[in-house]
Amino acid sequence: QENTELERTLSSLEQEGSEAALDEARTRLYTQSTQLGTEPATGPGEVLTVDDPREGVGSEVLHDKIQELRAAGADTS
Repeated sequence: QENTELERTLSSLEQEGSEAALDEARTRLYTQSTQLGTEPATGPGEVLTVDDPREGVGSEVLHDKIQELRAAGADTS
């Protein structure tokens, strides 16, 4: 729903020719679309390495860390 609204805004801005606002709307649409998984994410990505010699890091800790990355805008696909 919000994506549709952003697409309408983008279309309207394209007709008006406001480059700065158009760039901002494109960025917002891309960000939201990649977070929703409707557009592929691009970029170098991140690598999470867990070095746990005592094997004390459980699945709950890993899950929490992945959720923190997602909350910060990372895509886990």
